[in-house]
Amino acid sequence: MANILCFADLISKELELVPEEDRNDMILLFTAHALPMSAVNRGDPYAAEVAATVLGVMQKLNFSHSYRLVWQSKVGPVDWLSPQTDDAIKGYVSKGKKNLMLIPISFVNEHIETLHELDIEYGEELAHKIGVKNYRRVPAPNDHPSFIEGLADILKSHLKSEEVCNPQLLLRCPLCTKATCHHTKDWLSQLKQKGLK
Repeated sequence: MANILCFADLISKELELVPEEDRNDMILLFTAHALPMSAVNRGDPYAAEVAATVLGVMQKLNFSHSYRLVWQSKVGPVDWLSPQTDDAIKGYVSKGKKNLMLIPISFVNEHIETLHELDIEYGEELAHKIGVKNYRRVPAPNDHPSFIEGLADILKSHLKSEEVCNPQLLLRCPLCTKATCHHTKDWLSQLKQKGLK
């Protein structure tokens, strides 16, 4: 919940910086690090978890703007989650939608994928080249008070529960065949059975 409150606050603040005549026309593009489709098809819950966070943020914002979840940082020749963020930007501009706000929904701090990929590659280079009118990028949570409080609450709850790990961490993807996943989950299960804290 803290992550939802944090992003809702950051988006609201960034929207205030958009010229008033364009503010209601902003499309919110929630951008997350993509996964190869092979991982998704094995049953990795990441895409659904990111989508649930986006929905929570939009509920907090009372669905004030049109929005989409898009994916970035594809590497290599295999299929990845899509649409890719740059393709979505191009697609909306080609449809006459030129007011775009990117929200790095799966990133917790500023780094190369926000500062370079979103700000420079997409914001300065692509947006300028294809004629985006308003390109805004919401900051990552970084040290936002709601985010820090949320992390502290998770830690306190975990320590209070005296669990080795959350049961969700022990569940493998249904079609996972990776030996490292098996060994890690098995090790954690053994710790849990022994009651180690």
